[in-house]
Amino acid sequence: MRSDHSDRLNLLRRALLPSRVDALLVTHLPNVFYLCGFTGSSGVLLVFDDGMHLFTDGRYTVQAYQEAQAARVHIGRQAPSIQADPAPARAPLPAGI
Repeated sequence: MRSDHSDRLNLLRRALLPSRVDALLVTHLPNVFYLCGFTGSSGVLLVFDDGMHLFTDGRYTVQAYQEAQAARVHIGRQAPSIQADPAPARAPLPAGI
């Protein structure tokens, strides 16, 4: 299965080349699994052209190291969270955005 993850990661990196982005933050857990194999219920993956970093919390220490061997694993004290700003926009967005 690791070969599948490696192939998928290489496809992603090739697809990102024309965009000239430095990194991609993957927050949707099915996509995290698709790219690195991590099956935990809390984590984010940061993908660079030369590596990837998996961020999760202490509940998944052993699991993260076992499942996402191609990623550098970072264990935090709390679950990583990505939250939208709850405040509504005060001004309208410019046309075309």
